[in-house]
Amino acid sequence: MHKSGRTKSFVDLMMGCECALKAHVFISRTSEDCPTIYRRIRDAGHHIAQLMPLASFMEDRTHYNRLEEKLGKLGVSIRYSLDADGLFFPLIPSNREALSYSQLVGSEVWVQEVRESLKALIDAALDEFTGQIDMSDGLAPAIELDKFVTEHVLKRSRRQK
Repeated sequence: MHKSGRTKSFVDLMMGCECALKAHVFISRTSEDCPTIYRRIRDAGHHIAQLMPLASFMEDRTHYNRLEEKLGKLGVSIRYSLDADGLFFPLIPSNREALSYSQLVGSEVWVQEVRESLKALIDAALDEFTGQIDMSDGLAPAIELDKFVTEHVLKRSRRQK
């Protein structure tokens, strides 16, 4: 695969990890109300290092720790191709200790370790997401979150326009 393709795949992999971690935060905090959980996740943004301490669905933190080690130092901007290119292929290398393409995206071992941890997060949460909607009291938190998003998030985005 060409460098640009590997960089794109890396961005997709990183976003997959972010989504899985956010799911783990939600399912590990069932005793909290949905708006509180939503705010905590939203405050963490796209930062793996800030999501990591919130996720506690898996008792064994091996995969959480591995993802934090591998992705925690990478900022949100890495999701965008121009910034990813600037990080991985700088015109003028400024720091010998900076993360490089060959250490991350170009390393099959590194990518495989991230993929294995992502798969472990997905597999652990799989039974929590059956695709079935229970219309009993179990739906109350989703309704609460929907109400919160409608009242607060959507109103805020409309004001910004």
